[in-house]
Amino acid sequence: MLKSIDGPTEAAIVTDGEFKDCLAVKYILFAAFRLSLGEAWLQTDCGGRVTAVLLNKNDGTIICPSSSADLRELSEFASFFGENIYFCSGNDCADAKAVLMELSELPQKETCAQPLCDITADEYKVLTGKTPDFDDRAYLEWLSRTGRGVFGGSTRVMCIRQNGKTASLAVGDIIGKDAYIRDVATSEKYRGRGFAADCVISLSRELKKSADCIFLMCKPDNAKLYEKCGFRKKEYIITVSYTHLRAHETSQDL
Repeated sequence: MLKSIDGPTEAAIVTDGEFKDCLAVKYILFAAFRLSLGEAWLQTDCGGRVTAVLLNKNDGTIICPSSSADLRELSEFASFFGENIYFCSGNDCADAKAVLMELSELPQKETCAQPLCDITADEYKVLTGKTPDFDDRAYLEWLSRTGRGVFGGSTRVMCIRQNGKTASLAVGDIIGKDAYIRDVATSEKYRGRGFAADCVISLSRELKKSADCIFLMCKPDNAKLYEKCGFRKKEYIITVSYTHLRAHETSQDL
């Protein structure tokens, strides 16, 4: 049976069970309840045990199944929301869409990054490469979310400034005993100087004061940067076709 996860209370039930250490599930719950990127769902068996966790987004559905998940139900559900279906896998995949990485051991090195509390359009420009319009909805949502988090103590921002402006930054959010690094960027003219790594390492040190698990999601090509910062690949987000999912569904029945 599939049902939407109504809030943090139900989400806690998911993270206390079989999916407790699953980074993909942590990301799904964070994306749904902190970033409002989609709606989180869970699948349960006849005994009420959670067998899969899903995130329905505008660009498709992310599915994190257990070995006992009902793939027929999952494939039918995902088909209602477009053709893009993404699976979480613990196996290394050469054509993965994204990699989930967890902090393993922080490098013992000096960094020049510093905390940033006054969030402005300058930081958004570093992330996107363009100056936002005053009525840019994406910018306003990011500014509001980040500003509220910094003010409320659940968001940390570390940056490196050059000539009075932010040249590089890393943003992380604390959710219970977990922390997710969601934004890392360096202005084009300052790339290649190690600024991003310094920001990530400094941010991780701050987050580690409150969180037991620090994780992030990145493109496979960017994984080497985070490995230098003490992160290790743990899970992979792969694209699967509806036909592929149905094929697995059929083999499950055999």
